[in-house]
Amino acid sequence: MRPAPSPRAATCALVLAALAAWVALSPPGANDLVGGDEGYYGTMARNVLAGPRWLASPSLWPLGPPGDKPPLYPALLAGSVALLGPTEAAVRWPSLAFAALTALATAAFAAAAARQALGAATAAAGWAGFAAAAFLLSAPWFADASRIATAEHPLTALGAGALALLARPVAPAAAGRPERPAPPVGTAFAAGALLGLAFLCKLWLVALLALPAAALLAPARAGLTAGASARALLALGAGFLATGSLQIAAVAAFRPAELPHWRDVYLGFSLAGRMGGEGFDASWIKPPHYYAATLGRALAPALPFALAGAWAMAGRAGRPAARALLAWAAGVLVLSAFRVKSGVYLYPVVPAWAALAGIGAAALAGAGAAPGAARAPWRRAAAAAAALAVLAGFAWQARKLPPRHHDPGYRDVAAALAPRLASADPAAPSYVAPEAPAFGFYLARAGRYWGSPYRPWRAAQRESVAADRALRAFVVDPSRRLYGGWPDSATLAWLEAHTRELTDSIAAARGRPLGVRVFVR
Repeated sequence: MRPAPSPRAATCALVLAALAAWVALSPPGANDLVGGDEGYYGTMARNVLAGPRWLASPSLWPLGPPGDKPPLYPALLAGSVALLGPTEAAVRWPSLAFAALTALATAAFAAAAARQALGAATAAAGWAGFAAAAFLLSAPWFADASRIATAEHPLTALGAGALALLARPVAPAAAGRPERPAPPVGTAFAAGALLGLAFLCKLWLVALLALPAAALLAPARAGLTAGASARALLALGAGFLATGSLQIAAVAAFRPAELPHWRDVYLGFSLAGRMGGEGFDASWIKPPHYYAATLGRALAPALPFALAGAWAMAGRAGRPAARALLAWAAGVLVLSAFRVKSGVYLYPVVPAWAALAGIGAAALAGAGAAPGAARAPWRRAAAAAAALAVLAGFAWQARKLPPRHHDPGYRDVAAALAPRLASADPAAPSYVAPEAPAFGFYLARAGRYWGSPYRPWRAAQRESVAADRALRAFVVDPSRRLYGGWPDSATLAWLEAHTRELTDSIAAARGRPLGVRVFVR
């Protein structure tokens, strides 16, 4: 008789199957890079490969001045770009790897919480972790968000890994002695180091995972003494500082003149700016309920189980893992306090709600019941409903992921423009285009938008564009949908009269129409 699969093996198989399905449904290279974060991070990775000075103080543009994003994520991408070249797949496949690590860490943490809070046996707790991973991976929102390049992915993987490390049992049940409530100091230090690395991905967004880690180590009714808690928290903080301070230390040592810039990024733009909205255009300002509504859409089929899990954890909030999980899920409230909001900022919180859903499904299915006890029919129905919710999510992904979502033809346009811009100064703008950071990645040359909410296009700018002979290429979005891609009709008429259009030749070479028009001089 074949032994039943272990929850851990089943979870690993599920993660691999989900990633294979995502890659088959939406290959990482299927869509052009999106100007903004994907273009910026890809360009930062290419800068790292160009020289070490752009590692400590990364720039958003090719070989340019310091930007506003910390260095770890582009440093990780640099290895991928070095291996695969400046392609969309090189920038995006790490996101899938981080999503897989996040799912595994979420499963491990959910299993630990189920074991601590529900008193579930090891196998039953493991299946709660499996359910958490299933709810997370089947969420169409999570699958969609995991196929783009953004720093929230490594931040979440590192932070979830830190929580799983802290929550794991420190004494096996078979040892015949009670589980020690505090992890060893070395474990707490290692978890802090992971959180510090997460900080170097997206700065203060790490609070969404650092606060649950602190909650897990705080004194509790479940036996964690004040002394043990203090030692663990100090080790956690020391680990965080050991890695989280690396960029500032490197800038202070090697590029001290740029230290005030990064101080302003850390404390101004990244923290105070997002809290009050200063320096952001109106599209970033969202109502207080924005994240709650986004979370509801992200995990709609799993929400009843997540609420059941939250109820179960709330009744056992004195236990470290239960309290930490509730603090992690409450990150949606922390985010809502900031005026600046973006859907992807919710990414580090969604795994917490998937963990609650997994625990809720396990609790409803009778995970904490005595061994050998008969399950009531309604518990079997709850387990079946959870399975249907997961299957519905994967079915929705099969419909949502395959269509190309961003295919204006940037990569083909860049390939046609590259020989014409080869002699241009990489750091000086040599083209005007929509989503210019994407072209910055493809071309390793700086460019500019036609206009943006921060620098709106004015008719008077047409003369300066015409007079600037460093500008050799012009890409226009006639649909006016792409960010920064439309000047005005008079400028388009000037381009048609005084430059040469390459649109038709590029479209013929790629075998399908372009979403933009391309001009050179």
